[in-house]
Formats: sequence, C-alpha cells, structure tokens
Amino acid sequence: MMQTTFRRLLKLKDLELFKVSDNVYGQGFGKIVALILIVDFKRKSTLSDFPYMIGIDTEAEYGINNYIKAFFIVRDTLETEGIEILEEVAGCFLEGKDNCDWNYDVIKLNSADFENVIRTENAIKYCNEFISKQTSEFDLTKIETSKFQFLSQD
Repeated sequence: MMQTTFRRLLKLKDLELFKVSDNVYGQGFGKIVALILIVDFKRKSTLSDFPYMIGIDTEAEYGINNYIKAFFIVRDTLETEGIEILEEVAGCFLEGKDNCDWNYDVIKLNSADFENVIRTENAIKYCNEFISKQTSEFDLTKIETSKFQFLSQD
C-alpha cells in the first residue's frame, strides 16, 4: 500500500515548507516527490498574480484582501497527476479562507538539482534564494538552528 506523507521542515507566521514523500507500506521511508512552499504575502491580490486571467478580468474587478501563493518544487519528470495531487493538498490548507485568493507555481528541477535541494538545509537555502526574488520580507538564513526544536521557528 502506498501512502503520501508530509513533513513540515519550516513554520513561520507567514511561510511554511513541507517535504512530500511516497511512504511505502507505512514504514516511514520513501521517495521524496516534492517540496511545498506556502507563502502568505499579506497583501491584496492583483491581476498580475493570476496572469492567465488577463483579458478575462480587469484590474478594477480584481483584488481580494489577501494573497497566498504555493510553490511546488518537483523533479522535471513528475507527471500531471502528481501536480494535481499537490494542488489538492495545498487546497486543503488554503481553500475556504474568507477574502483570500491563492494559486500555485510549479518549479521543475532536473533530478540532480532536485536531489541536492531536498536535503533540509539545502531546501531552506534554496527557498530563501527563491523567495527573495518574490519579496524582501523573509530571510530564512537568519533562523537559528536551535529554533528547529520548536513547533514554530519564529
């Protein structure tokens, strides 16, 4: 029997990072299939957050009070079904929040890069580099190692 397991690597007030694995027969080991990074930008959503809506909606019609984005960091070989499962998981965390828009991006890495990124310390470093391109509000490198013994690292 195949199960999917989630291990939270990082929890901050506005950001969470999970490692997703196929857990074979409940033995606690399996192939890591993705990292899910969820970021609460705590700002109004804009049409540019949803580029596929340009031409359908206008900026004046757009904008809900809060915007959250999920990033799925995966091997470039992950099939569409795997992405759909990650979307469903993110939806379990994010659907039903009043006055909140959310969406996701898929970041595909070749196998060698993915294997390097999924090591916990590398995952946090990679996510820090990646998220700093999105916003300057987070610096994951400043989290003290001793804080990882707690439920939340802020």
